[in-house]
Amino acid sequence: MDRGQWDALRGLGLTENETAAYVGLLESGPTTAGPLAGKTGLHRSRAYAALERLLEKGLVSTIVRNARHYYQALPPETLLDVVEEKRRRIEAVVPALNAIRPQEPMHAGMHEGIHAFRLLREKILADMAPGDVMRVQGAPAAANERMEAFLLDFHHRREAKGCALQIIYNADARPYGKKREKLRLSQVRYMRNPVATASWIEIYRDTVLINVIGSTLACFVVQDPKVRDSFAAYFDELWKNAKK
Repeated sequence: MDRGQWDALRGLGLTENETAAYVGLLESGPTTAGPLAGKTGLHRSRAYAALERLLEKGLVSTIVRNARHYYQALPPETLLDVVEEKRRRIEAVVPALNAIRPQEPMHAGMHEGIHAFRLLREKILADMAPGDVMRVQGAPAAANERMEAFLLDFHHRREAKGCALQIIYNADARPYGKKREKLRLSQVRYMRNPVATASWIEIYRDTVLINVIGSTLACFVVQDPKVRDSFAAYFDELWKNAKK
């Protein structure tokens, strides 16, 4: 084995002696502690102690021949079970660890310009996971008039990732809404009143993005679960009353 492979075994929580004993058993087959000590260069007592710990970890088994205990390494695939067991133990303590962690402060920031807007879109795609829903409220025609090609490309990539969209367009943006209605994971509705705003709100994951379009484009980002929940509740009420 090269050093990188050796270190990978160490990364599973095996000591240097345990790693030597396990690899030695794989190479030699069933054997007693004495011959294994000679093969690995470990002192007999250390070889025996390493074998006992490998037994406890489920990586080694024993068989009895002529009243003597022989050790044999279990298949390397057993190491995957070790990893899975570690994962289960960690998952079991995650809720308790989260409970004692201080609440993180709200993160907020402002970005300006088309380039910043596009970078934020890339971050949205990176942050969202399959099954997530992005909610957009008050989408104006002005944004589509400036960035329609980019926005359509964003939505095609969003769908390819398996992320859904609920969007409420301003009344003046119906032609752009009709295009989104044809997208696979998109639901489109429209404001009932002929409101034409220069701003819109996007809600995804734990983030709220408020965009204002004028002579330039400004994006205000607030990352906080409670703020996100309050905007999502407001969106849901508007969604119920918006036109299909």
